[in-house]
Amino acid sequence: MFSLTHLLGLLVHPMLQLSQAASLTPTNITIDDTNTTYFSFDQGPVVLENPFWVPASVSNPCGYCSAQPGIVSPPDSIFNQTWHDGKSGATGTLRFQGSAVYIYGIDILSSANMSFSLDSDTPVYHHYDGLNQFVFRSLFFSAEGLKADVPHTLSWILNTPNTNGTASGLFDYAVVTVDGGNVSTVTDPGSGPSSTPPTASSSGGTAKSKVAPIVGGVVGGITGVALIVLIAILIMRRRRTRVRISGATEPGRSGTVQPFVAAPEVGQSGSKTMDMPFVNPSGNAPSMSIGNTDRSDAGYTESLPPPYR
Repeated sequence: MFSLTHLLGLLVHPMLQLSQAASLTPTNITIDDTNTTYFSFDQGPVVLENPFWVPASVSNPCGYCSAQPGIVSPPDSIFNQTWHDGKSGATGTLRFQGSAVYIYGIDILSSANMSFSLDSDTPVYHHYDGLNQFVFRSLFFSAEGLKADVPHTLSWILNTPNTNGTASGLFDYAVVTVDGGNVSTVTDPGSGPSSTPPTASSSGGTAKSKVAPIVGGVVGGITGVALIVLIAILIMRRRRTRVRISGATEPGRSGTVQPFVAAPEVGQSGSKTMDMPFVNPSGNAPSMSIGNTDRSDAGYTESLPPPYR
């Protein structure tokens, strides 16, 4: 029969596996362009009056930049209401650790020809040739199926397209897919988690993992079920003890029950006879004489044979 420890082990083991699987559930981390822990925008060898990158926002736009998305942007169309405006020749990097990465920005009419390279691999290009003045939350670059346990570096450079002499690139935010256990390491105010497919959220606060409530629920379920099993086993043991006590023999009594034997009837051979008083039919007590000696026996009369001659 299984012991209590064995039963609890069989119950808890699969739930712990479920808890571990929940803690490793992939989570998308949204990283704002102002997060210097991940983003790096190179200003060039010398900081000029007109630098390669200009950090801009809806409340503090770039006065001399040709693109002004903050003026016409709908509410929440720009993540955290900030972006980086880069000109031709500007470079930048994103350092991260995760299984996927996505770069989002704002497409404009005078878009630069952007060249992206992940871990010094073959470059991938992005260039907007549409007719809309602004396209918000446009996907510039994406890569999936990466090794989640090693660091990665995504680098880019803005080139002038052949169509015109001026070009710009507006970088808004990045999304990195990480394991659930690594979410708590992201604490920069410019980033936040997202449980939906890569997209911007309305605000970027401290990253909060949704795995913790899952793990807490699993642990609580394990505790509750284990308690129920323990109570059930104790009740079963107590009932078995009562059955043993009620079935035990009393001290001094044999555990073997003798069968009942009926008393035989009077007059049967080998049976016990009952003493019954004799009643003379005549109602008079008989007498017996032997010589001069008188003897009476209440019950019978005995006659002796004549003397032998």
